[in-house]
Amino acid sequence: MVENRCSNEAQNNEKNDCDNNTNSENSKETNGNLNENSASKEEEYQKNREQDPFIDITPSLLNSEDVIRYVKATDMISNFDESMMKEATYTVRIGKYCYYWEDNKTERKKRDLEKDGPFKLKKDSIVFVELEPTFKVPNYIALRFNLKIEHVYKGLLLGTGPIVDPGFEGKLFIPLHNLTSNDYKFHYRDELIYMEFTKLSRHSKNEPIKFNKNPDRDFTNYIEKALKGTSSDKVVNSIPDDIKKFEEMYEKIQKRKRFDIVAGVVLFLTFMAVIVSLYSYVHSVNARFDNSIEKIYMLEKNVEKTQEENKELREKLNKMEHKNQELEHMIDINKLNSKDSIESENKD
Repeated sequence: MVENRCSNEAQNNEKNDCDNNTNSENSKETNGNLNENSASKEEEYQKNREQDPFIDITPSLLNSEDVIRYVKATDMISNFDESMMKEATYTVRIGKYCYYWEDNKTERKKRDLEKDGPFKLKKDSIVFVELEPTFKVPNYIALRFNLKIEHVYKGLLLGTGPIVDPGFEGKLFIPLHNLTSNDYKFHYRDELIYMEFTKLSRHSKNEPIKFNKNPDRDFTNYIEKALKGTSSDKVVNSIPDDIKKFEEMYEKIQKRKRFDIVAGVVLFLTFMAVIVSLYSYVHSVNARFDNSIEKIYMLEKNVEKTQEENKELREKLNKMEHKNQELEHMIDINKLNSKDSIESENKD
């Protein structure tokens, strides 16, 4: 029985090994088929991106039905979601990353929104936001996009109708400008822009157009190309710096104003002191002048009184001289009478 059991276990092991080998071969065959199908599908997409598979669709702004047909035929938008289609536009979400500079003195920062959470679009700032899909634009279609209305009414700016050229492949990064006094938060996969699709008119030569494609370019490539030939390696909003300069200028003006006020007060007080001193001096001069006038008036009165007294004295003196003359005359007369009397007596 032991031998039979061992024999059965050996047979079962051989069978399991055989089944495993069969499953492994089937899996490899399935993966191989999937890879072949994937490669074949990508070849078909590429062919349809180069040559229009729907020549019956008129060159114009495409409606939702035509956009969906082209997406299915060309894979021009990765992870396409039909529920995000409107009649003529497709809503595109925010991708994983955003890039920004806090000021002219700091290095560029990269934030993973899926891992690190939402980013804050601060007032008077610019943030470059990655769009979620990877685009593979056919050679005969151009894309145009703009902010959703809700973001427009927040006061945010994107630019006026940026165009994605036919043949573009890769990720798109768009600058969000916040010129308001508010801060706004944006999360990974928030709805950000509306995108429209325009089919170009047929080229006159009816030849396939060759495009210089670079699907591997990233945000650094865009920035380096944009800033080539400039003196800066940063893209920041100049308003905060201008505000800072204005505040510094305002502070200087305020300091100068305070200095001017103090100087004005000192000058005013000095002027008032001079006025008070001058007033005191004039008042003193006037008082002395009034005193002098009064003294002069008293002197004049005294002179007049003295003159009157002198006049009276002269009159008395004249009277006394007259009396004196009269006395002298009387004395002379008496002398004459006495002499005559004596002579008369002598004769007798």
